[in-house]
Amino acid sequence: MKTVVLDIRDLVTALDPLVVERGIREIDGVAEVSASFVSGSASVTYDPDKTTLEALTKKASACGFHCRGEALPSHLCEHAPHAGASVHEAGKPPIRPAHDEMAHEMGHGGGMGMAEMARDMRNRFLVA
Repeated sequence: MKTVVLDIRDLVTALDPLVVERGIREIDGVAEVSASFVSGSASVTYDPDKTTLEALTKKASACGFHCRGEALPSHLCEHAPHAGASVHEAGKPPIRPAHDEMAHEMGHGGGMGMAEMARDMRNRFLVA
């Protein structure tokens, strides 16, 4: 069994996670599904011999929600080969925004290294 967290957008009501759970649960090989309105994600435990990550993503999208594929921690996303795209091919990791794009969204200057961003965040915390 393998567990994956899917990044699902457009969850508007508290009942939307139930729709996602019900849809994904229909796939053969899925053992457990838990979707969260708050985090905009769904944790899925499945048998990789019976289904694929791509099938899970397509099913979530078929339920009417934008599924960006596997949710990855941001420190893994900075090594993505292309920025901006969100669709990934089977066998390839999902593509996330570049490090500078994420730093800009968080209010840090572009080109800052991880140590500089950590120092900036510490300073912001102390001021707050």
